[in-house]
Amino acid sequence: MSVNNVSNSSRAFEVSNVNDQNQVQNTQAATVQQTAPQTTETVRREDTSSIGANFAKMQIQTALRTSGGTTPTLNASLQPQRAFSQQSINLLTNTQNLPANTFRTTSLMVNSANALQTSEITFRNGGTATSFYTAGFPPTSTATLPRIAFSPQGVLSFYKSAGRYNQAQTQSVQNLYAGDLTSRKNYSVNLLNIAKNLTSIRSSGSLDANSRRAVDSAISSLRSAYNSLSDPKAPAASPRDIYAKVASAYSTLQQGSLNNSQRSQVSTGLNLLAIGASNYDTNRVPVAGTAGTPAPAAPTQQQITAAGF
Repeated sequence: MSVNNVSNSSRAFEVSNVNDQNQVQNTQAATVQQTAPQTTETVRREDTSSIGANFAKMQIQTALRTSGGTTPTLNASLQPQRAFSQQSINLLTNTQNLPANTFRTTSLMVNSANALQTSEITFRNGGTATSFYTAGFPPTSTATLPRIAFSPQGVLSFYKSAGRYNQAQTQSVQNLYAGDLTSRKNYSVNLLNIAKNLTSIRSSGSLDANSRRAVDSAISSLRSAYNSLSDPKAPAASPRDIYAKVASAYSTLQQGSLNNSQRSQVSTGLNLLAIGASNYDTNRVPVAGTAGTPAPAAPTQQQITAAGF
């Protein structure tokens, strides 16, 4: 899709129903094979099929149980709050740029080997975020960052509070998406699905002036980000910036007067946003104090084709 095919109006994208009101499957991206990029990041093919954020959370929980070989249980003698609370807070504040005064830790879970498996925070603006440490704690590289499952209100609170990437984070994330073309393609699919969702909301009934402006601005930003991602040799759009813009639009919509269809579509959009935050933003940044993802070699045409570009 080129910029000429997308406008700021309600016809910005050809509107189609989001499959099962969740992430739409990109069949081309789901069937291709990707050659390992020249980075330290492990190539993962994210599932872009029809799953919701809650189901994704359940999948991570299942992976934790099967990979660890033990059922997570709290060991009272370990005092997990004392052992891990500050470390988990530091990870969010230093790596995710989330101010410590915007959330509180509500639960920590360790397994029978006294290793931290999950931590949950509650945002002061509402909602939760649960981190799943499938690669150990504390993480030592981008590849070992936890997956974070957001509730609908939680993802809005995160993007209201989290700071933008600094220069080093921006460069590291751009390096990652320059080398991991599989994730780059899936990131672009997520943005396209969010744009379709917002376009459908825009065209399914009247909106107040504030909502129209917020939706149109988000669609414009999504169009620009999607076009940059469609060129494998161009710098990737910042996930933090684009998802924050989208979150602002959904927050504005929630405050407006919506019909039942629009409210249902906002719920779908928040699931898509939560998937994007988990898969393409919070687990792509460099761990604070590490060098981050190095610049990769230029992708070959074979790699570009294999990723679906």
